[in-house]
Amino acid sequence: YPGRLRLVTRPSGLGAVVSAGGTIWRWVTEAFFAGIATVVLYAVLVPVYTFFLLRGFDDIVGRARRLLPGRHRDRIASIAGRIDRACAAFFRGRFLICLGKGFFTWLGLWIVGVEFSLLIAVVAGLLSLIPAVGPIFGMILSVICSYGPEGWLARMAGAAIVSIAVEVAEAVANPVILGREVGLHPIT
Repeated sequence: YPGRLRLVTRPSGLGAVVSAGGTIWRWVTEAFFAGIATVVLYAVLVPVYTFFLLRGFDDIVGRARRLLPGRHRDRIASIAGRIDRACAAFFRGRFLICLGKGFFTWLGLWIVGVEFSLLIAVVAGLLSLIPAVGPIFGMILSVICSYGPEGWLARMAGAAIVSIAVEVAEAVANPVILGREVGLHPIT
């Protein structure tokens, strides 16, 4: 039955490698460009949404307040206001900790002689909002950037010591500052 039988040939050797390479290249470029498009989209939309949300925030709060049941409106608004103040105090405390961590990271790395100490400090300070990522990424960056043609071992050791010292200071300052801002005991 020659009309019914169809032979399927698969590329072999160099053809298989080229085919696989093309498939991988298409996957990488699609994922790469999709990732870039997502980042650009967020970089454009988040500030726009934030601007309009902040601009109309009082109106949003007023409309939400009118939707609350009349008998419980004042009590719900009071509780929501206390929650809002506690959340704002928490984020204010986290921001102070991030600023302090960035400053002391910069100062320590600058004293040790690490190049790009300001950039590393800014990145470590911003990433310290994420509890596990900030310390690890800051230490890796400071140790990698401390490598150089001369005296690199001392600078790498100094960068590691600075990173560890900043993390220990943050571990001590975090409960004290957040406890003071939020109004909780530092152990809490």
